[in-house]
Amino acid sequence: MATTLHASEFTEDDERFMRAALEEAEGALNRWEVPVGCVLVRDGTVVASGSNRTNEKRNVSPSAALHPIHPTSIP
Repeated sequence: MATTLHASEFTEDDERFMRAALEEAEGALNRWEVPVGCVLVRDGTVVASGSNRTNEKRNVSPSAALHPIHPTSIP
């Protein structure tokens, strides 16, 4: 069963990473995409990020969640 977290249980890092994902989503919205953003975090550092580009690419397969894990996205 899934556990529900309350706002008081999120850390400052959680909020920082979520804000980064929301910034990515805002960028998607500004490009007339579905506003979904994603960040990939490793050891407390954002190592990759992305947002929906399904309209731009004319392909629904590479959603925002997959964009950051593309091999060229990770340093």
